[in-house]
Amino acid sequence: MVSFEESHELLWELAGVQVATKHVERAAKRLGDEIVEDEKRFADPPACEAAVAPTMYLGMDGTGVPEGGIEALNLSDVRDRIGKIDIMERK
Repeated sequence: MVSFEESHELLWELAGVQVATKHVERAAKRLGDEIVEDEKRFADPPACEAAVAPTMYLGMDGTGVPEGGIEALNLSDVRDRIGKIDIMERK
């Protein structure tokens, strides 16, 4: 990525075209606006049109944590609890 001034100089050096720095800036802005519009048309729409809530509240009660920590879990204690078995296998 180069500055508008550098773009102006490169156009002169590489193509022999004299373009004012401000013209390069305006062209870049116009192209950027076109790209934004193009992306709006072709990008996947959001999965849900509903407004996103500004705040998400999360609560935890700690009932799944054994008193002695993960090390205190026994496979026999958690055989019917899928999530707990996964933890035991990773232990």
